[in-house]
Amino acid sequence: MQYYEEMEQTSAAMNALKKLIHDIRFPFMASATGSSQIKPSGKIKFMSAYRFFRKEMVPMIKQEEPELDSKGRHAVVH
Repeated sequence: MQYYEEMEQTSAAMNALKKLIHDIRFPFMASATGSSQIKPSGKIKFMSAYRFFRKEMVPMIKQEEPELDSKGRHAVVH
């Protein structure tokens, strides 16, 4: 039982350190997106170049072609 408690504490501490490192390396993401970069499990979601590109493109595509559903927008971005 003690093993599992220590593992849980260690995992929580490691995730906190990972988040701190991430916030130091990418301060613009920490301030702009808040806690959306953390999964419900407590782990950090790192954004790939494609996700950054998609995040910029989707609002523009929604504005230009409002009739497209999410699959259609994905096809355009892809």
